[in-house]
Amino acid sequence: MKTPIHMKRSEKLLWKSPSKLLEEEPQKVEKLLQNHPRLKEAYVLKNIEAFRRVRKTFMGWKHNDKSFKTRFLWNE
Repeated sequence: MKTPIHMKRSEKLLWKSPSKLLEEEPQKVEKLLQNHPRLKEAYVLKNIEAFRRVRKTFMGWKHNDKSFKTRFLWNE
């Protein structure tokens, strides 16, 4: 039988970026994800999507570097 998820406390942990979890929080997240395979899949997908958004922003800056610099240097 699966253990119930106490969502009020767990929701904040699951929405945090893995890099921002504090000392004991990664173990708590792992324990939650062990008992709920669909939740684990959603957690992985959330992190992949967050990575894609950051990468897309970075690539936009990289490709538009000239116009990016021009916009901000023009205001100086």
